[in-house]
Amino acid sequence: MVFNELTKIRYVLENNKHFAVDTEMKMKIFEMLFKKNRKVTEKQLLAFFDKEYPDFHITKVMGLDRKKPEFNSSYATYHDLKKNCFSGIFG
Repeated sequence: MVFNELTKIRYVLENNKHFAVDTEMKMKIFEMLFKKNRKVTEKQLLAFFDKEYPDFHITKVMGLDRKKPEFNSSYATYHDLKKNCFSGIFG
């Protein structure tokens, strides 16, 4: 579900050109945001883009629900298992 939702995301540059998130970006977003945060917001995604792709000058993202600027999908089960089942094993 997370990757399906990432497929719909487009980022907008300073010159108002917009592009789809490519496969490499999707993997980085997944590893750096979804695996570390229970919910991922538009603000977190923009901060990620600023840090990881500073030369792109990304000003906004499209494809998220405007009423609630966050992803509908989450990796919550992973976080639950990590916290409850594997905390002693993996840290």
